[in-house]
Amino acid sequence: MTNFKSGEIALREYSKVWYYPFGNSPASPYALTSNPFAFLIAWLDTEMLKIKKETNHRSRLKKAKYFCELAEAFNSSASNSKMPAKATPLYYAHLNLVKCFLLVNGLDLEKEMEHHGLSLPHDYKDKLKIGSKPTEGISIFKEFFERTGGDFLKISGCDVTLKELLMELPEIHELGFALNVFDGKRKMLPLQIEIRTNEKRNKLFYELIYEKKNEKFMGVDRLDKNLLNGKIKQIEEPDTNKIRYRSIKQVSYNKKKDISWEHSYKSICDEINSLGLTSILTRDGYRFYVNLNPAKLNRHCSALAFMFYLGSVARYRPSLNESILSGEYQAIINEAIETCPNQFYFHLVSLVTKRVCAMPMAKI
Repeated sequence: MTNFKSGEIALREYSKVWYYPFGNSPASPYALTSNPFAFLIAWLDTEMLKIKKETNHRSRLKKAKYFCELAEAFNSSASNSKMPAKATPLYYAHLNLVKCFLLVNGLDLEKEMEHHGLSLPHDYKDKLKIGSKPTEGISIFKEFFERTGGDFLKISGCDVTLKELLMELPEIHELGFALNVFDGKRKMLPLQIEIRTNEKRNKLFYELIYEKKNEKFMGVDRLDKNLLNGKIKQIEEPDTNKIRYRSIKQVSYNKKKDISWEHSYKSICDEINSLGLTSILTRDGYRFYVNLNPAKLNRHCSALAFMFYLGSVARYRPSLNESILSGEYQAIINEAIETCPNQFYFHLVSLVTKRVCAMPMAKI
């Protein structure tokens, strides 16, 4: 174990530099909004005003705004509906926001046939099928999976169960274990993430800290297996109630130059992203977890697939709808319907705008 030399929390222009997975600038302030759709529409309008000619990029932004407005309308419709009818507009709110994300990230739509990329075969009850790469057209799910860091070849044509989808949503992780819907050990380990600098303030590194008490009911031995891989090492921690890891990688930077800050911060965040972290938005900001046992899909794709499942059941499978909503999944699905959509919207809008979008504390 390495001796503890704390350094200090990195500061940029007197503001603390925290990790976020959104591609934002270091020490970015929160973009507080109670309506992520309205914020995204305003951002898209601003981006379009910067482009004086009708370019392909401007055309994609215009389409992105259209899909964002659709997403907001579907979400409003869902808020006035009850299950199972609520599930269909919720799925289309998610789907259209994903289309907005894809357009901003360079994928043009409307020019080829578009596929959902997921299906619920007639003999499937508690699972979905992930489509293979289409020979023609665009798979929305495939493109979204790849642009949120996944390798589609590893999941192409696979089945994914409802339980797998639900277990990837940190908002309902504890509830699933409390209701005995999930078995085994908990896998969402809450972490504190600090971006620190050395005494000379010319190198950046990061540290991960978790409460030692979590070792009693989580498979924390998997932390070493999943994360070490030459990226982090355990160091001494003065607080005996905590465990601290530090990155082996240290990135040189010049604190007086913006471009140096941007490059070094991005390098640090890219490595943290590779550790398989997930997050939820709370009244105190974003809270992070390391997924000790990742499933096939990441958190964002699991949310989209979960809504596709519920929407498909609502539209085509009344008998399955009755058994699912009245069975062991009833309470956790009801909770997911209430809590997960807003998390999805804020996370995705943050990824699109590269801003740390959060809800004002008074609204949470």
